[in-house]
Amino acid sequence: MKISDSILIESFQCARDFPYNRAFRGFLWVFLSLFITAQHPAYAEKKIAAIRSSNSPIYNQAVDGFKRCLKAKNIAYDYKEIVLTEDSFTPVAALLKSYKPDVILTLGTFAAQLTKENVKDVPFIFCMVINPKQNNFRAGGVSLNVAPLDQLRFVKNNFPQMRKIGLFCNTAKDNETAEEFKSAARKEKMEIVLQEVATTDQINDALSALVKEKIDLFLMLPDTDLYAHNVANQFILQTLHSNIPVVSFSAPMSKAGAIAAIYADYDDNGCLAAAMAARVLAGTSPADIEIASPSQTKFTVNSVVTERLNIKVNDSTLDKAEQVLK
Repeated sequence: MKISDSILIESFQCARDFPYNRAFRGFLWVFLSLFITAQHPAYAEKKIAAIRSSNSPIYNQAVDGFKRCLKAKNIAYDYKEIVLTEDSFTPVAALLKSYKPDVILTLGTFAAQLTKENVKDVPFIFCMVINPKQNNFRAGGVSLNVAPLDQLRFVKNNFPQMRKIGLFCNTAKDNETAEEFKSAARKEKMEIVLQEVATTDQINDALSALVKEKIDLFLMLPDTDLYAHNVANQFILQTLHSNIPVVSFSAPMSKAGAIAAIYADYDDNGCLAAAMAARVLAGTSPADIEIASPSQTKFTVNSVVTERLNIKVNDSTLDKAEQVLK
């Protein structure tokens, strides 16, 4: 029996021996609480350092979810945060050296990449990262990419007339996602038409091939190499000229002309990261934690474009949307 366990048992015996001494019993419970906290590291306050890629408000939502879910797990913690404002990691290194965190939370791809390159002696969990595997993250964090099955189910449930789905892929860079879409399409009894696209100058020919295939809808996947902001907007306009509706991966692209966008719930992204951080604080290595996809999503609908393309949208879809553009 551990010393702390024996003292705990003896203390309860003392409480029974003095049943009417309330003052003594109150003192005893305070003593026990302090003793347990001191003897068991799991009850001690943990230090968490958060490194943000920018001051973007979407990271605020992730932080809110992270803190709320840590609190729900009854984890006592101290929290410090720093925002990357330049390519230099020096200010972050100084914070980590003085603060000595038990775990690091990174928000955004930039912060995750710099932390991976510069920090070797403190475990870190990432969240709010697009295409983590393409950025050489194999474990220990939360992706912003909505799972292929969830994307196809979103299309099927909200635009049931759309059964033949086209999308671009670069199997040399990410064959796993392409295979997941094929599997999800079989499960949902939908048809997927994949076009290999590695660079922006291949987009026009690939789109022409999809038009010939007579796809019902184009599903736009997050690819920072393929879709710079101006390229993405131009591509959506091209699909509209071909009367092909687009479902995209971010709300701003709905404003550019996509009929809808499905994307991660950022609060949920932070909450999932909190569950992983709790495991790390309990002794699990981030390398042993699989990358998680969003468990909750949100979506927007552009009703102007759906009306132009004569696409019927159910009232229930509009009611559930985070935003409806009119």
